[in-house]
Amino acid sequence: MEAYAFVRRDDGTIVPYDTPGGVVYVTGTFTDLKRFTDAIWAKAQEIGLPLDLITAEYDTPQFEFTLTFDVAVEHIDTVVLFRQMACEIGWDRGILLSFLPKPILGKCGNGMHVNLSFTDRKEHNALAKGERGDPDDMNDLAKGCVAGWMRHQKAMAGLIAPNALSYARLQPASLSGYWCNALLQNRRKLQRLQLPRCYRDQN
Repeated sequence: MEAYAFVRRDDGTIVPYDTPGGVVYVTGTFTDLKRFTDAIWAKAQEIGLPLDLITAEYDTPQFEFTLTFDVAVEHIDTVVLFRQMACEIGWDRGILLSFLPKPILGKCGNGMHVNLSFTDRKEHNALAKGERGDPDDMNDLAKGCVAGWMRHQKAMAGLIAPNALSYARLQPASLSGYWCNALLQNRRKLQRLQLPRCYRDQN
């Protein structure tokens, strides 16, 4: 999930957090001068929240927080708890974190990736078909998942894009799922079909 960071000036105005080294997928002091992300990481480790990654995102001062996958319904509680914790820790350090879809109109919006994986009764990958498992060799369940997301794209917007700022983000050329499509390794699509890492590394 993604969030923009803001600070409050002495006169009370709220402005974007200054991140002089805030380049996409970078971490460190110049990306976060107040080191509030270190505090978020430490607290997550302390209380057992499954945080895998914190990094600067596409626009500054945007950050991405990646949680370890888990059972879908149970994981919703984890996501809500993490967001609340991150906002409170940021607040203690003078940072206002916003997970709103489009807090800065001239920049990319905040999104949240939903990754799908299924196992069968034998705990095997239920989406794989053969060793490669790439989009040219998807099984029927995988094809059904892709087709279902595409068929119900507009209906799902009412559930997962619930406010006006959601539609400020859901626009063409905004790194969002505006178009109803699916492509391999493409960040601009509704669905990004992934190759297994071992196969990507070999090619």
